[in-house]
Amino acid sequence: FLKITNHYPARDERGISRNTKVLITFADPIKPESVLEQDGTLKKNVLRILAQGEQFKNTIDAKGVVSDDHKILSLTPEKLLGDVNKKMFYSVTVTDAVLKETNESVLGSSNSYSWQFEISGIIDNAPPQLESVVPFANQEQELWHKNTLIQLTFNEALDPSVISGK
Repeated sequence: FLKITNHYPARDERGISRNTKVLITFADPIKPESVLEQDGTLKKNVLRILAQGEQFKNTIDAKGVVSDDHKILSLTPEKLLGDVNKKMFYSVTVTDAVLKETNESVLGSSNSYSWQFEISGIIDNAPPQLESVVPFANQEQELWHKNTLIQLTFNEALDPSVISGK
């Protein structure tokens, strides 16, 4: 069964901003050193971000961060993706060299996992906007249960590597 539970951008998603991050959520904790160099640079022979039609030698340089639980990898390309004048497709390939903390491949018996997405010519510098909160601010406190989950909904995906809470 697939050991990657989610990724952003999504498969075949269109209209992604040029300054996007690539986020990958794994089912099991990974060994950060199997994907990132000591300085946080992406090991391009292990995980590749490529413009459509480009060869392996033109893999995008990126810096990465792994979440505290070692399940989420956040990659920030060192240069803007795409072109201001045209839309471009990019692919991401995760190889079997990405290891779980148990030293097994995150992909099990598969050699690789790939998906593509389209980069627009837009740069998104607008911060995420909060769209809704549960429990509602105007609810009386006595209606809240001790185990009520606090839910915040934003208008766009957030980078989980920079979010914390207890």
